[in-house]
Amino acid sequence: MRLLLAFFGLCIASVPLARGRLSALSHVHFRWTPALIAALVVQFLILVVFPRADPLVLGIVHVGTYAMAAAFLAANRHIPGLWLVGLGGAMNLAAITANGGVMPAAASAWAAAGRSLAVTKFTNSGVVEQPRLGFLGDIFAIPAPLPLANVFSAGDVCLLLGALVVLHRLCGSHLVPSGTRQFASLRHHPGFLRLWSAQAVSNIGDWTYSLAVVASVAERGSANVLATLLVAQVAPAAVTGLLGGPLIDRLHRTRLMVAADVFRAAAVASLLLVGEPSLGHLYAVAALLGLWGAVFQPTLHASLPNLVPKRKLVAANSVVAATYHLAIVIGPVLGGVLFANFGAAVAFGVNAATFAVSAVLVAGVRLPRQRVGRDGPSPARALLDGLRYVAVTPLVRGILATLGLVVFAAAIRTPLEPLFIKDALGREPTALGLVGGAWGFGMLIGSVAAPAAARRWSRERLLWLSIAIVGLSVLAASQARLLSPVVAFWLFAGAGNAMGTIAYETLLQERTPDAFRGRVMAGSEAVIAMAFLIGASFAGPLYDQVGLRGSYVVSGVTFLMAAVAGRFMLLGYRRRNVAPPPAVSAPVPAPVVPADAVPTPPVVDVAPAPLPLDVSADASPSALAVVGDLDTAKLVCATLAEAGLAVDRAADADDVAFAMANLPAPAIVVLDLTLPDGLAMLRTVRSTPSWDGLPILVLVPADAEDQATLCYDAGADDFVLRPVRRDELLARTRRLLALVAPAPFDVPAGV
Repeated sequence: MRLLLAFFGLCIASVPLARGRLSALSHVHFRWTPALIAALVVQFLILVVFPRADPLVLGIVHVGTYAMAAAFLAANRHIPGLWLVGLGGAMNLAAITANGGVMPAAASAWAAAGRSLAVTKFTNSGVVEQPRLGFLGDIFAIPAPLPLANVFSAGDVCLLLGALVVLHRLCGSHLVPSGTRQFASLRHHPGFLRLWSAQAVSNIGDWTYSLAVVASVAERGSANVLATLLVAQVAPAAVTGLLGGPLIDRLHRTRLMVAADVFRAAAVASLLLVGEPSLGHLYAVAALLGLWGAVFQPTLHASLPNLVPKRKLVAANSVVAATYHLAIVIGPVLGGVLFANFGAAVAFGVNAATFAVSAVLVAGVRLPRQRVGRDGPSPARALLDGLRYVAVTPLVRGILATLGLVVFAAAIRTPLEPLFIKDALGREPTALGLVGGAWGFGMLIGSVAAPAAARRWSRERLLWLSIAIVGLSVLAASQARLLSPVVAFWLFAGAGNAMGTIAYETLLQERTPDAFRGRVMAGSEAVIAMAFLIGASFAGPLYDQVGLRGSYVVSGVTFLMAAVAGRFMLLGYRRRNVAPPPAVSAPVPAPVVPADAVPTPPVVDVAPAPLPLDVSADASPSALAVVGDLDTAKLVCATLAEAGLAVDRAADADDVAFAMANLPAPAIVVLDLTLPDGLAMLRTVRSTPSWDGLPILVLVPADAEDQATLCYDAGADDFVLRPVRRDELLARTRRLLALVAPAPFDVPAGV
């Protein structure tokens, strides 16, 4: 309890540092607050006042306090970030309930925290003989020499992270910006929902099948058999990813994904035709799964820009990634249950059925037909054109090179992790599940946090920062002597892994033309597969030369090298593709705009009184400034002009309606919420289909910063406080334009 209170105090102190306003908490109305207060009071009574009462009764009451807290959380589930608090509470409740009302603590963690094993009164945590769900118990420790020495659980970590998110979100902090609106808006795109549902069902089946196959092979084979099975699946994926890319850009993508699902369903179903499949049969099925998986995955990612607006791609990729990571958690558990109770055949049947369900769902997705006529290039020429495009496009070339280094670094570490847990940390092999779960849970957190992070940083910066987080985490883990810090480092590494993956996928989707997108996404899959095979082959010899910890150091350093390489390659790409700004007093970079962008009309003032602005007649693209106050309007319009935009000004709702009916869609809208019906205008602009995807920047009064959350819910992408500062408005305008506008690229002649 002291640890939780101390961390919560640090959270409160950090809010002003992140430009949050603690006074905003006074406007938040919690429901069922007496239930939470009662839970805290009862816990105080059983731990401090009546700790020597009947342990059975106290255990039941202890569980009851969690039920009261759960009622409070359920009543306030609309508060952003509270789901994470609820997840942590549910994890703790499961462990406490399974152990008779006491949180099971690991003896090693208990001793490290300096706690005595001689306990004569009821405690909410203690060492339990033969604990159930011990991995959810207090297995981490703050060592005794440090302040607040105590034990804590994975659920406590979720509680603390959830409290941090809730507090900063409610206070409008810049540390934890909102990204949830983007998730909610995806429900308006039925094609994406079908494709997402298909891959979610299929992924659960894949991981169910994987556990059953591993368990089946382990009973009659060796580690070499498992390694051969892995190579049999990854090697065809590497070849198909390279050679199959032209198919994605030539054939109808919906039909291609349906065909991939049908062939995979048939391959897995073939295992049901024999009593016990031979190793050769399993190898053949693994090869087919790798081959058609290398067709399905890049086709899915190449199709997302055809199903959702560009501004929602980060959220779409985040949802796809989050469900994949949930499948990693759910699938092996389901596979283990099915294998233990019904045998491998049932798990095989479940996987085949999920492929069939996926095919039915994908068949209803409407995608544009690829336009390749009779005079189009041959498949071989299309492959060469794709390779040439990758070679001459700095962004794609830089991302694939960075991705190869990242996967190589990961492949060095992954095969050695069981040995690292057993020999370097001195723990049982069962701890491997906890370590893997921490990485997976971190990836889930990173997937959910990616849209918010993408609102603050460019895709390029988010990519190399995420890789650096993984590298630093691996380096720190290489020197750890206890399991608990490794689990903590793996949480950070998993979050970085997920955000980096989403960043590079979104970059390739946004910046690659549809005609080449299939080949580029397939090429990234080929790079991943080949780099993994090469890195895994280096793991054994490297271990023989430098040992376990040395191998982890090499892996971490390689991650950091990839981060540095990515930073400079992608930074160089942005510099080479930024056009010079219009003539202003100081040289400032112009926003990145499409190379084939159609010039928009010169400055048109929709308001009755034109503003005396000096904007070049050929400025492109345009911006719509919805500002009523003349002085503020002059400042806003001049700043937008400095950013290289032609400016159209509107002063009220009628002007906005006229602009939406008569002017082409602008590149950005700046809307002053102090106008009458400002929030209604914001919702109108955001809900207009012809203007879908454009960024909206709102001006918010300085004394009403708590309106920021309301603005995000209504459709705003960012906000600036009034009175407006020219430098802040310019910086936020450029950031929003850079996030949504694809950079120009050079395509060689004949491609």
